[in-house]
Amino acid sequence: MHLTDTLVSAPVAIVAGAISIALIVIAAKRAINGPRRNSIVLMAIMAAFIFAAQMITFSIPGTGTSGHIVGGVLLAALLGPWCGFLTLCAVVIVQCVLFGDGGLMALGCNILNMGVMGCLVAYPLFYRPFMRIPASQARLMGVSILSSTIALELGAVAVSVETALSGASTLSFYDFLLATLPVHLAIGICEGVVMGMVLIFVQRTSPDILQESHSPWGVSNTAVERVRTHNRRLTLLTLGIITICMGVAFAWISAFNPDGFNWLAANVGELPNLAPVSRSFTIVIPDYSLRISGIIGIGIVLTTIFVIGMVTFRSKRRKAQAQATVFHRYY
Repeated sequence: MHLTDTLVSAPVAIVAGAISIALIVIAAKRAINGPRRNSIVLMAIMAAFIFAAQMITFSIPGTGTSGHIVGGVLLAALLGPWCGFLTLCAVVIVQCVLFGDGGLMALGCNILNMGVMGCLVAYPLFYRPFMRIPASQARLMGVSILSSTIALELGAVAVSVETALSGASTLSFYDFLLATLPVHLAIGICEGVVMGMVLIFVQRTSPDILQESHSPWGVSNTAVERVRTHNRRLTLLTLGIITICMGVAFAWISAFNPDGFNWLAANVGELPNLAPVSRSFTIVIPDYSLRISGIIGIGIVLTTIFVIGMVTFRSKRRKAQAQATVFHRYY
């Protein structure tokens, strides 16, 4: 799903980058002014979870290629669409800047293809209308597979459009789309199963997390709040342990098959050289070349989200205090 610089022309990159920046600004304002109180810890752990999960690639039977989950709909389901979008943007930016996953020129396209299609399109149009919280396990799994598959297919369509507009392939738009849709269909189904398992686990251990993503924060009595806090901590601890395990194990369990674009280049021969033209000086571990890349990346992502979360919620607290001061001054 990560586009490289060689697949994106300058005009397409500029337009996609401008749209992505505008959406990030809107998302930041919505996160500050919105009614939901998302836990910074939850945002950080889910960002690290998605980062680690995206590192693990799996073979797609019958294709000779491999893929990885994206996680946009999952983040939106747990954090709300705008906070989920911000979280996924942080993950994609860290992957690009520090690990060379994708390219700086293609960064705006990758944010659109993964963040927008999952958090801001598939989630409100296909996840929310069909999901009712609390939900049965069958509904959680079914809606997860549906929304994740649609998000990946929309991402494949966006990739095809961007590549066609960039003139990066001699394949027709129809042929390129026909080559990418089946691969992303398989990835979307796999991602939906993973998402369903996570949501089933969260609903069984800390259902208030799912309820908060569907409604404003509610006030409850102290006893209920203590139980919720205890359950939430256990849920976050479990997700954190799973994240660390994935970060440690990615080098041993990732598939060795090429990703979708490299597979297209090798089998179709209609794509340009996918190797980056130049490496940014910011890249510390190119292509996750170290066995401890997962742990390093998880630490960086956690730190990034904590910084973003602290700045965001501190701004919200200052705004609330300023409004209270004005209210008392005049009334």
